[in-house]
Amino acid sequence: MDRYVILQQSPLTAALVLGQREQADWQFQEQMLATGTIHMLSISGMHIEMVALSLLICGWMLRLPKGLVMLGTVGVCILYALLCGANPPVARATIMLTGACTARYLGWSFSSLNILAFAGLVILSQRTSVAFEVGTQLSFLTVSVLLLTFPLLRHRTIPIQRLIESKESGWSKFLRGFRWLCWESIRSSFWVSLISAPLVWCSFHIISPISIVLNLLLWLPMLVALLSGLGLVLLFWLPPAAWFFGACCGLSLWFLSLVVAVAHKIPFVHFWSAAPPTWWLIGFYSIAMGITLWLGTKRQGARRVLLWGLGSWLVLGFVWLESHQAVERFLFKSGRSTLKVTFLDVGHGTSVLIQTPDGQHWLYDAGRLGDHQRSYQPIAQALWSMGVGQIDGLILSHADSDHYNAMEGLIERFSVRRFITTKEVGEHPSPSLRQLFDKVQSQGIPIDYWNANTSAAKNDLYGIIPIYPRSDTSSPPFRLASSKPKKYGAKSMSDNANSLCLVIECSNRRILLPGDLENPGTEILTAGLPIDVDVLMAPHHGSLTSRQDKLIAWCSPSTIVISGSYESLDARVFETYSPSGQDVL
Repeated sequence: MDRYVILQQSPLTAALVLGQREQADWQFQEQMLATGTIHMLSISGMHIEMVALSLLICGWMLRLPKGLVMLGTVGVCILYALLCGANPPVARATIMLTGACTARYLGWSFSSLNILAFAGLVILSQRTSVAFEVGTQLSFLTVSVLLLTFPLLRHRTIPIQRLIESKESGWSKFLRGFRWLCWESIRSSFWVSLISAPLVWCSFHIISPISIVLNLLLWLPMLVALLSGLGLVLLFWLPPAAWFFGACCGLSLWFLSLVVAVAHKIPFVHFWSAAPPTWWLIGFYSIAMGITLWLGTKRQGARRVLLWGLGSWLVLGFVWLESHQAVERFLFKSGRSTLKVTFLDVGHGTSVLIQTPDGQHWLYDAGRLGDHQRSYQPIAQALWSMGVGQIDGLILSHADSDHYNAMEGLIERFSVRRFITTKEVGEHPSPSLRQLFDKVQSQGIPIDYWNANTSAAKNDLYGIIPIYPRSDTSSPPFRLASSKPKKYGAKSMSDNANSLCLVIECSNRRILLPGDLENPGTEILTAGLPIDVDVLMAPHHGSLTSRQDKLIAWCSPSTIVISGSYESLDARVFETYSPSGQDVL
């Protein structure tokens, strides 16, 4: 593939043909997920069905014996399924193909839905837990919808209609058949997208109306790429054939990539959102099943009732999500709500979610060590699982990538009302930080610069108060001691020493979030009168090289939280960060 596939599409070929999805560029995978075409990169039942259909058509065109064609098609598809790992969707398609070809060869009548049910029983008998896997659910769901909505194989005309069609010219027949096929394909694609949307929404937090059109538009280039890629795998030893298949595969995948990239940039064609509750998902499919069993799907009136019923339930899901914030604010006014601070597990990094009593969501830092392209994933999943769809304040403490490299991904997926950091971060020359600021500005998000004199979020019940860095010309909200702190020039202080430190107050409780504060910043902060806090997040992820005895003594926490990797599970760390018997989490 590296040698023969043109236009640098060999990694995508490996993903499409052999199921090696990790070969594909991660950014392109994200674009396919957002546009509802990610299934093309996973070896699924659709791949098996495409290969089988192509082999059957070739056998029919070559006038080969029916039995030989069916036996060869089943054999090739079984070998391909084994080559690609035979995951449940692939096994489903292979079992259905084998059953249908066997019935056709023996002259038996058969129902596609019965064969689908038989495939489900076979797969469940091997491992019942596959019923709870999203890929398996989507595979069986989409095939069921296609069998019920796409009439290509079961379309029948009455005798008078056949007589009228026999008098038409060949060109008229072609145009009529083409129009019919296009209309039925669009209709089936719409129903597949509608029925699968809630499951995709709840599993991947994405809604992609553009997928209705894209899946039809990209079906042909995907088929060409898949067949030419398989041809390359089989005939790589024959250079003329390998060059031909490599060119066809590369051109098809280049076109597919181009369409996906362009579609991803179109506004309002996909939406990221927190998922509705489980009862809503169960209700949607209960309505779909009930109406289908009651009225069927063949009559136009039945489909209209189904569309109105499911459409109304979808609207209810959106209304429920939007009204959730109003309910939280009502609870706040009733005095029955609380402030919650959640330290998200990101390994070595930091991300702290602050949920205020009035229903706001603030995120202090968002980053971790590791693959920067995927660093947003655990944070986004955690936020979505807690029903967060909007971030009222995205706070960046300082210019370390393990504190901000997830923010670009979060900005794409969540509605961020304002971005908060320090002037030192705003003037930092780091290219990745400049890229983040460009992203913030392109989304029209206001940028606020905080220091110890900033009038931040505070009301009668709670407060999010910056206490550092302080301005030389201002007084911090906490009164300084009589001893004057040392003077340090801005250039002599590291990024860590300029970390934005926040105190979160609620009901006479305090939490201190100091970022990666270190000397001389620690000396400047602790020069003031002590602030008693209940919880302290350990600066610098519980590092043993950065002593924090002075800070711990200054704020006297009863609990210290270390946002670090498994390396933090060291007896020396627990000993260092519990000088007065503090609980270390």
